[in-house]
Amino acid sequence: MQTQLIVANNKLRLSGIGQLLSPILRVALLFVLLTATTSTFADEAPSEDWGDFLINNLTTHLADNVFMVNVEQEFNLNNTVTEALVNGVPITLETEFSVYTESWYSSTTILELNQRYRVNYHALSQQFILTNLNTEKQSSYSSLHKVLLSLQQIKDLPLVDKSLLPQDEELYIRVRNRLDISALPLPLRATAYFSSSWRLKSDWATWVLKE
Repeated sequence: MQTQLIVANNKLRLSGIGQLLSPILRVALLFVLLTATTSTFADEAPSEDWGDFLINNLTTHLADNVFMVNVEQEFNLNNTVTEALVNGVPITLETEFSVYTESWYSSTTILELNQRYRVNYHALSQQFILTNLNTEKQSSYSSLHKVLLSLQQIKDLPLVDKSLLPQDEELYIRVRNRLDISALPLPLRATAYFSSSWRLKSDWATWVLKE
């Protein structure tokens, strides 16, 4: 017996084996089938489902013996991610920082720091909720554009106390931003790992750690 995806009266239902599943499993299966279908069409027409994550600028400075970092970045979501978000799927966006030393034969990571944000949509209030997962601070916005605009700049983020770093080596910092697939709901996660529509991340931007 096969499972089929049927559209009738603008509603989706399952036939075949799907009718034998519990309501929860049917919802999960339907979600996976819908996501797989969306991803297939997205891969066939990438120009219509294009997203771009960017690090445009990166600087550091010393304040009270603590290195502070400033970042200018962009999270440009594509159609697949945007549609999932407005249909109730929360997404997690992340800016990753790494301080390291480098020689001709190796690279040594000294510290890593992640700045994480969760975005979800409340259909009842028609508001997008942005949660800083590092501080648990929440903000609400009337549009997704305003949410992403608020994430474009990270200012004076404390990175590390200078006394904790090697004093006789040149230090570097690198930054990238990405969509965290591992934070997606389980029914969608497996599909997202194999879909280019969900593998959104920037290149690494590298800077000498300066005072």
